[in-house]
Amino acid sequence: MKQQPGRTAEAFSTRNFSVTFVDMKVVVISDIHIRDEQDPLYHLLLKMILKEANSGDVLVLAGDIFDFLVGRQPTLMARYEGFFRLLREKCEAGVRVTYIEGNHDFHLESSFKEIPGVSIQPVEAEFQIGLKKIYVAHGDLVDQEDHGYLFLRRFFRSVFIKWAALVLPSPVVEWIGNRSSRASSNLKPRIPTTLSEARLEKLRSIYRGFAREKFHDGFDAVVLGHCHDLDGANFIEEGRMGSYLNVGYPRSHHSYVVFDDVNGLHRRALHSD
Repeated sequence: MKQQPGRTAEAFSTRNFSVTFVDMKVVVISDIHIRDEQDPLYHLLLKMILKEANSGDVLVLAGDIFDFLVGRQPTLMARYEGFFRLLREKCEAGVRVTYIEGNHDFHLESSFKEIPGVSIQPVEAEFQIGLKKIYVAHGDLVDQEDHGYLFLRRFFRSVFIKWAALVLPSPVVEWIGNRSSRASSNLKPRIPTTLSEARLEKLRSIYRGFAREKFHDGFDAVVLGHCHDLDGANFIEEGRMGSYLNVGYPRSHHSYVVFDDVNGLHRRALHSD
């Protein structure tokens, strides 16, 4: 993917991931920030995966699924054993699973190495249903003016942190991860309603502008996360239509995003039924 004007090389030089399928749907969820195995959102996630992800479908875990998951930590692997077991079962049943790393869950290759059907992507992924192209990213590289976060991201994605996640005891890595989570959360409010009207308008302009760029690049649907803003937009140019949705913050908004050939890009409710 060629670099866009005005954006850093980090945002666009990461290897791209593209898959083409027909007669299926793409299910996207992000920013759940699961805190522990007792978290009600954890169990809602498992129920959603069990219900929505069927043979031939694509399940995209688009970052910040957990409030902390870095590297392969035995304690955390055991804590979320039901999640890893369900992903294995779904992969064996023909579901394609893509995990796009967020700012609370990264260096994940080793965490999923025993589930070969899971593709780990550091920034973004592309899918195609019939003639429709779908772009999905966590979205933490969209706002290139957020220099504090971008600096923090580079540090926690560094070789040093990756090495630490591999060799340090689990309690130490968990402490580092918790510090990372708190630092990221402090830089951005959990829910955009706490932002001023001017800041929220600017944030939406940045994300919608990014989505429009992807529309110009040929994508018909764009799904982002990270900013916890339940926002969206439609694009129409020269008879061509496209759409953008932000996953939002499932802990408050109780929804996720689906793309299929019948309904296009739309939201579905995350509930216990």
